[in-house]
Parts: sequence; structure tokens; C-alpha cells
Amino acid sequence: DAKPWPDGCLLFPQRLPWIKLEGIRQASEANFEVTYQQEDTDPEDVLCRQLWIDGGVDDDGAAVPGCWDEDRIIGTIPTGLTRPIYSYVTVDPSGSKFWAIEWWVYHEGTKQRFLVDLVRKKLRAPNFLGYNPATREYTGVINDWILRSEKTKFPIRHLIVEQNAAQRYLLQYDHVTQWARQHRVRIIAHDTHGNKTDPDYGVMALLRPIYQHGLVRLPGGNRESRIQAQYLINEVTQYPGGVYEDCTMSQWFGENRLPSLVKRQEVDNTPRTWVPGWAKEGMPV
Repeated sequence: DAKPWPDGCLLFPQRLPWIKLEGIRQASEANFEVTYQQEDTDPEDVLCRQLWIDGGVDDDGAAVPGCWDEDRIIGTIPTGLTRPIYSYVTVDPSGSKFWAIEWWVYHEGTKQRFLVDLVRKKLRAPNFLGYNPATREYTGVINDWILRSEKTKFPIRHLIVEQNAAQRYLLQYDHVTQWARQHRVRIIAHDTHGNKTDPDYGVMALLRPIYQHGLVRLPGGNRESRIQAQYLINEVTQYPGGVYEDCTMSQWFGENRLPSLVKRQEVDNTPRTWVPGWAKEGMPV
């Protein structure tokens, strides 16, 4: 007979069966305690605290640098970065929900990851990368980003996509292979299954430290930039109990693969001694 707020203590007057609540509790203990028991969120339970985004002083009195670049807007790369630089795009597609597409630049010297651009919306595969056989022209978000990146010093060289989605939306099409070859882009399929909660390479293990130490750099130079970055912020400050995790997963794909990208590029950039063509072919002197 208890009445709901403001006449009583209940937030919602309808009783919920335990068989339903038990499933919710098992999926996320922290989310259950906050939503259904009105308990405060334990800062240790979330991937990223809002304080780590905005900067300030932590509970133990330590200074937190924050993640905002006040002088940079969405779609731009910081100036003055020294090589080596790694430019890559991460994608978490969906057949019926939102796609999360993120362009990152990793600076090896400072270990900082710069979010250059972010798209989170419902898309069809051709909206991501389409091809018109009549005009032989490519269209879509990733094609636009590639063309933009090629006008900078740091062209996108890697496209990291969830494995099942890569097979479904990209790797099975000839025009995608031709496009990747034309722009020298490697398409890397990331295996999500069973890795999200890995204590060493899972979402919390890889993303939490880089946010805490300000190694994730977000464009905050104007209102539009902050609105776009907020899609990612909303998710990482609620994970693992949030409603959405598309942007979080997309970023994690890149972090999980980053060591191999760095290692491969170091090998590709190894200086080689020049040898004349006739020597390569075994021709006599």
C-alpha cells in the first residue's frame, strides 16, 4: 500500500518480480544497486570518473590533469607533434542500432591518444563505405575521413572493426578491398568475444588508466566539439552499468590493437640499405 514519491518513499509504485530483478542484478551489480536500491555509485565500479575528464583534485589530494584540449576543435589534429605518430579509425557497427566510428591519433612520445573525430548514429553499410560502379566513386563516412587525413601529415593507415561486423560489412566486398589497397589502409578484424573482461587486456584494464592520467585527449575548443565528445564521455563514465557502450567498445578495439600497430609500423620504417636493381636480380657486374 506504499505510495510513490512525493507522497511516499517509492520511486515507482509497481512491484517488480524478483525473477526479473535477479537477472538485472547478475548483469550488473553496480547498476542494480544504483537504479533499484538508490545506493550511491562506487567510484571504483565505473570505468572513468567525471573528475578525470574535467580535471581537478582527487579524493586523496592528488592533482588530476583532465582530458580536455581547450585549444582544439573536433576534426583537427594537434600541431607540433613529433614522429612517430599512428593514425587509425575504430568502428563498432550495428545492423539495427548505433554505429560508433572514432578517428584516433596516438603520439608515441607522450603516450597521448587524441580523439580527432567521432560519429555516433544509425547507419547502413553504404553510409559507412559505399561505391557507385557507374561513376567509380567511393562515398561514406570512412572515405571522407581518409581523404581528409591524406591532406595532413598523418594519413589514416589502419581501420579496426569488430570481427563479425568486418566480415559482414567490409571484407566480403571487392570494392572495399580495392578501396583499402588504393589508400594503403589495413582492415583489422578485432575479436571481442571473451576479451571484454580480461584482467590484462579487457575494457577496464586498458581504458581506465589512460583516462585517470589524462592520456586521452578530447577536443574541447567549442560547443560542437564538446557535444560530439560527450557521446564517448557519457558511456565511459557509466560503464559497465550504462545503457550504451558503442563508443566505449570502439575505443577499446583501438587500445587492444595499438601495441601491434606500433610494432608493425616500427618494422615497416626500419632503414634498409639501398641495393641497385641489377644486384637484386642477380645480374653480373
